[in-house]
Amino acid sequence: MTAALAHLSVLEVGDDSGAYAAKLFAGLGARVMRAVLPPTSSIDGLNVDPDPVVEGFLHRSKTTVILPVDPEERTKALLEMIEVADILIESGPPDVLARFGIPSSHPVLDRIDLVRTRVSPYGLDGEHALDPASDLVCSASAGFLSLGGWPDRAPTRAFGDQSWRMASLYAAVGSMVAILERDESGIGQQVDVNAQEAVSTALENSLQYYDLEHVERRRTGAGYSEAGSGVYACADGYVYVMVGRLSTAQGWVNLLNWLDEEKVEGASELRLPNWTDHTFRQSDHAQTRFREIFDAFAKDRPKAELYVEAQQRNIAICPINSPDDLLESDQLRARNFFVHSGDATFVGAPYRLSKTPWVLEPSVSEVQP
Repeated sequence: MTAALAHLSVLEVGDDSGAYAAKLFAGLGARVMRAVLPPTSSIDGLNVDPDPVVEGFLHRSKTTVILPVDPEERTKALLEMIEVADILIESGPPDVLARFGIPSSHPVLDRIDLVRTRVSPYGLDGEHALDPASDLVCSASAGFLSLGGWPDRAPTRAFGDQSWRMASLYAAVGSMVAILERDESGIGQQVDVNAQEAVSTALENSLQYYDLEHVERRRTGAGYSEAGSGVYACADGYVYVMVGRLSTAQGWVNLLNWLDEEKVEGASELRLPNWTDHTFRQSDHAQTRFREIFDAFAKDRPKAELYVEAQQRNIAICPINSPDDLLESDQLRARNFFVHSGDATFVGAPYRLSKTPWVLEPSVSEVQP
């Protein structure tokens, strides 16, 4: 069975901000070469996660080429790889290739059929283009960081360099669109991916709140300040509940029916007319009273049981899982979501395609003489 992108050659240069884009191409069968400096060399301004597990995840199915120590030989080797690449993914500052010894004016970059994808913190031009950045800085400057955590504490950074992964997704899509155009016209394109802008599109409904209500959304910690929405305790941890808002309005009714069936003390109180008023449900009294009633219902029920039953009743309740919970998930096991390699466990295929399946090959290292 032929992999979907087996005809493509991708070269990845720079740091980890575009690494997931290259991984997605590798997963669909493209030959991905990752050019890196030898251990004795370094370039300022590149964000590379030293964790071997992270590296193993990001660079699986790629061929890592360790460039020569000598700067002239290094540039020569890199130019030879660019000459045969369909897609060049440059990750890091806009001048990342110049830091590897290749100026932006070099004719190899003008090859008519080359798709040149450039992932940078703030885009290729502008007053901040060359500012140093990290995942933390991009998450903060795009507003993503402000939504994480509790309102009375410092913001909480999401794990896993999320700004780089978001930028990589845009890079993968943009590169693929450029390849489809090249297949028609024979002409490659430059894809400019600004990580800050990529993150700004992932702010939940913050943009809509500001546009429609002129309200700046802030982090809310455990959830909305409203009875029926937020984090609640159960027998073996916590669940997130969201009933009564917008499309979950029927969930409020379904939850009340469930509480009645289980003869939960105080459940009948939730059917009083004032509980249909969102303003009332946002009051401290309503939030406290709902929590008392729901906690009594959930305290002897495991989160997995609550989740499964809620799904059957069309109620938005989900477990707050630990990594161990996810590894033991029946659904994820049935989907072969995780793969094992040596002592590490990685996330496997992000999607399933019947005719062009995901490719998972061991990583390979080569040393340029």
